[in-house]
Amino acid sequence: MIFQGWNMDKGLHVGTGRATITPPIGTILYGYAPGRPAEAVHDDLRVTCIAFSDGSEQAMLISADICTYHQDRADRLRRLVSDQTGMPAENVIFCTTHTHSGPAASAGAGWGTTHEDYNRKLLEPAVLEASQNACRSLKPALVGVGTCNSQTGINRRQIERDGTVTLGQNPWGPYDPQMTVVSFKTTDGEPIANLVHYCCHGTAAGNNPEITRDWSGPMVDCLERHSGSASVFFNGAIGDVGPRLPNGLTTGDLQAALALGARAGFDAVQAYRRIRDYRDVHLNTIRGDLRLPLKPLADRDTAIKAIGELGDPTRLTGMRLREYDKWEKVLREHEQAKPQRTHRVIQQTVVAVGPVVFVPFPFEMFAEITLRIRQLSPYQHTLCLSNANGSFGYFPTRDQYARGGYEIAISRNFDCYELVEQADDHAVDQNLLLLEQLADLSSS
Repeated sequence: MIFQGWNMDKGLHVGTGRATITPPIGTILYGYAPGRPAEAVHDDLRVTCIAFSDGSEQAMLISADICTYHQDRADRLRRLVSDQTGMPAENVIFCTTHTHSGPAASAGAGWGTTHEDYNRKLLEPAVLEASQNACRSLKPALVGVGTCNSQTGINRRQIERDGTVTLGQNPWGPYDPQMTVVSFKTTDGEPIANLVHYCCHGTAAGNNPEITRDWSGPMVDCLERHSGSASVFFNGAIGDVGPRLPNGLTTGDLQAALALGARAGFDAVQAYRRIRDYRDVHLNTIRGDLRLPLKPLADRDTAIKAIGELGDPTRLTGMRLREYDKWEKVLREHEQAKPQRTHRVIQQTVVAVGPVVFVPFPFEMFAEITLRIRQLSPYQHTLCLSNANGSFGYFPTRDQYARGGYEIAISRNFDCYELVEQADDHAVDQNLLLLEQLADLSSS
């Protein structure tokens, strides 16, 4: 273990570390149709770590400018960070910003292949470097919080005349307009870092061939220039939320991403300026299992019929290939005579820094889920994090299954087992139970 600095005085300590994770030109970019090579670097991708300690508790938040990262790889990364720093692996929360103009750090049937060399040779060493630097730079810290409403995002489940749902803009659909800036300073008033939380897909740059952080990049850069402090973005409920673009779509081009990022940067600075005071607060964590109910596994005959209807897999692409992969997995489950699973069990860690609590989700959850949690949370600022500690695809709300659409299709075909349609209610209730328990512990 390289870092051995946890035996420090009580009181909140915060440290930051950053490293570059930009892949080389020619790398296949991830997020749309596979086979899109990077032709240039518009702005560098980064991984930023924020380490927390108060003498008895430790936690770390990590944000990487990539699209998604599978759970097994995220768990491996968290263990590596723990081995190098002494940080409990369960208290390391690894998040992705969800840019669609970065490397294929994860992939799936119909969406290309995972760039394993990038993960092992570039991403993992960079995360370890940044996490060690974050731990080495721990210093006594105060916390301030500011919020504002931002029109950066909009519900993207556009309802057409015939009732079908397409990817576009839905001005009456749910989304979370609140942008939150959590700022950390030393007890002498020197800046340590800013954390920006907002909810919006990283698709403003569209199917462009340049590597970029998308709209969140210029937003973070703007806040850094204004505050003189390293700033980092953590994405929230993005499942049904896309960028608010003038073309009425959910994808644009590089100039659209820069323009949207400038607007988001103005909002981030506004939220930062609304911070009235910085306080000495405590760090608290709680762990527990989330048990999300699954539908029974489809029967063998249904799988065989579906595979026959889909036809030759070498001629399938996109969603059709993902469907084929799902039914093949169903058949394998039957052939191996495995006991049927009844729940998807997620090992949850919730981290509270004073009045701010971070609730990770290994999903792209729909906005209403986290709006419900925030409304009922005992904490003043409840920040739910998407694509955190892995990604199981979209997590829709119960009412949206009936409408269908892209996100519903991905959710139904992500694995051989599907979540029950009321799984959102279970996620809300079980996370709130953890939040209530944590609040009770914090006040005792």
